[in-house]
Amino acid sequence: MKINPKLKSDLIKYNIDLPTDRRTKSYKDIVKIYRTPELYKIYLQSKVEIAKIFKKTEDTKKKPRKKGKKNIKEVAKNIPPVR
Repeated sequence: MKINPKLKSDLIKYNIDLPTDRRTKSYKDIVKIYRTPELYKIYLQSKVEIAKIFKKTEDTKKKPRKKGKKNIKEVAKNIPPVR
């Protein structure tokens, strides 16, 4: 089973440095470990899915507030009451 271009681009996008070229020795060594190229491709796909989930959780983490913006309650504390 061939590693398609979308999978290759996802590997590059998420900085996963694993061999994808069939002509290299490192690719052949890894395929020997997984017994078939199909299993290696499934392994690469799972790595991409994990990287997508990890990136999504990084993006949704609470980001620090900028110094220029203040909360409405903080501004209201500094305003004196009207008499």
